[in-house]
Amino acid sequence: MELTEWKSSQMRQLPFKQWTHLEDYHITLSFLGEADSAALESLTYRLQEVAQEFLSFDLTTEHLHTFGNDETPRILWLGVEQEPLLNQLQSKVRQICDDSGFQTDNRPYTPHITIAKKWQGEETFPINEYEQKQPIFPSSFSVEAFYLYRIHMDRQPKYEAVESFSLRNNAAL
Repeated sequence: MELTEWKSSQMRQLPFKQWTHLEDYHITLSFLGEADSAALESLTYRLQEVAQEFLSFDLTTEHLHTFGNDETPRILWLGVEQEPLLNQLQSKVRQICDDSGFQTDNRPYTPHITIAKKWQGEETFPINEYEQKQPIFPSSFSVEAFYLYRIHMDRQPKYEAVESFSLRNNAAL
């Protein structure tokens, strides 16, 4: 079962206030917040250089998790298996963002895909049914690029790709 099918079936059963639009699924490397065009231009140049340091790689989804209170979670998310290349890429991107004057999150990196936000159920969230040891829908996908997004809070989908950073092609080696 794919994520979109699973989400469609769960939307009727799980009363979250907001469900992520299909086109908004992503794994955040670094959140920038507000930025002027000059800062973004400089950052874009440096991120293009970093992208060429990395080969494309594969990621595999794992099981579901939550952020916030287990009984009334703030976020329901899908994790990905540990991949050293993803962690190295995130570390490099974060360092460039820090060096460029952006304030980045200092919490440990937890790569994930947000599925839903803000539990609104009268009953508590059935966490034991969802945080399983086995993936609900194991899936692998190739990471061939990363993107700089602009967020539009008033639209669906919310994320607009404004720049693409292609990784080196693994198959060409």
